[in-house]
Amino acid sequence: MEDGANPLEPFGRLVGGEWHLEGSYHVFSWGFGRHSISALTYRTVDGEPELVGDGGWFWHPGEQAIRGFLFAEGMGIDLFEYRSRWEGDVFVSDLVTYGSEGSEGHYEERWEFTGPDTYQWSLWARTDGGLEKAMGGVFERK
Repeated sequence: MEDGANPLEPFGRLVGGEWHLEGSYHVFSWGFGRHSISALTYRTVDGEPELVGDGGWFWHPGEQAIRGFLFAEGMGIDLFEYRSRWEGDVFVSDLVTYGSEGSEGHYEERWEFTGPDTYQWSLWARTDGGLEKAMGGVFERK
């Protein structure tokens, strides 16, 4: 962190409320000393929240990069590993996913903030032909 600037500060826009998309939502909170941001992922089952993911992001001083991880259950993927950066109002991550048997997926994930309570989420698969859109939607804070 150069000159005391916290590269995680842009995550502050996510703290507070629940970020919803189609039967699932995220809750973000600051970690100790704002050295990390925690992320919990829930899906709604029969009207009740079920925790399906636990992770977060932190500043890695050796790599001089924002790194992240998410442990998941019931998604077909057990581990998400992120190398991320903020580009203005867009959060961009190089993402590698791992299944329980060790299979890997390679993606780019983008969160484009379109207002204080919305962001456009998109997931792009890395293929031999370039990036191909795999999923997307709009998260809204409630």
